[in-house]
Amino acid sequence: MARSQDTVASQSLYRPPGVPGLYPASPGFKPAADQEAELVISSIGISGSVETLVGASTQCFYKVASESSIPRELFVRRVAKKRLESFRYTTSLNCWLADRGVTTNTVISEHVCLDGSGDVFAVSPYIDWRPARPDRADAGLLGKSLACLHEALSVHPDRGHWEKATRTRLNHLNEIRKELASGNLASSVEQEVVQALCKRSEVDFDNYDLPHAPLHGDPHSFNFLVHQDNSGVTVVDFEDVFHSVFPVVFDLAVVIQRVFLIQERDDEALTRLVNHFIASYGIQNETELSQMKRLIPDVLRGLVLRAFCVSADCVRLGVEVPDQEWEKFLFLFRQIERRQHVFL
Repeated sequence: MARSQDTVASQSLYRPPGVPGLYPASPGFKPAADQEAELVISSIGISGSVETLVGASTQCFYKVASESSIPRELFVRRVAKKRLESFRYTTSLNCWLADRGVTTNTVISEHVCLDGSGDVFAVSPYIDWRPARPDRADAGLLGKSLACLHEALSVHPDRGHWEKATRTRLNHLNEIRKELASGNLASSVEQEVVQALCKRSEVDFDNYDLPHAPLHGDPHSFNFLVHQDNSGVTVVDFEDVFHSVFPVVFDLAVVIQRVFLIQERDDEALTRLVNHFIASYGIQNETELSQMKRLIPDVLRGLVLRAFCVSADCVRLGVEVPDQEWEKFLFLFRQIERRQHVFL
């Protein structure tokens, strides 16, 4: 896959979420404005009705009900000109993974946006999906899907470049952490809480004596799409893979937090879900499973700290980060503080 790896490593640390929010939710669409719909239809050359995704943050996502094409329902994403190189590299990774048994949503065509912006519309089949539920069936589906993805990524030819990009990013984040800890750099939420987290020696971005492997990097419910017929999971959005070479517990922890921890309030039920998810991933030895679970609270604290560092650096550089993002990660931090006993 031809792509400048230096470009990958030097991209802005902050990438706005396509769909903001924390709790899993089904996609909602509303009819697109006439002018917007006409631009989409004329650009992609397919007649039909156009709906726009409700709640999308900085990106434009559409559902097109085609009158003639196969498949009849299409998912259309508007990709900004400045992100085309990154998007096309991600698209090539998507195809590479699909060839190795990972269920992805492959782009079937690209079309230049006819408004002169230089943006493109990327067209994929529309997936009829639902958010993952905190139940045994979905825990099994998610565990197997994540294991399949990790197995494929482990042999990717660009792994060495991704390892280098990960180290570069971590070195920068550690410098930001020092600035936050000293008070030279301010956070947009409770300064004392963020400073205290920066100073906790047991919370690190990567100081784990475990094998490292390329990960998804952002496996929340809007990127692991459970099929409505419960037949499987489609994995999307691979833009964080290129700087996410870490122990597998990092991806496992995010799924556990974003699917099970925030939805299941009963500790015993949560324990059963976490155990089944990790076992479905392939870690079934009780000793290994317990060791993995004990790492999760500090891994999640480290991921929250990483998000704070990214946001603080962006604010310093004049890049706007919505207050909602700061508050989201503050909530996640407090949540793991309250329920860490489930994993210990």
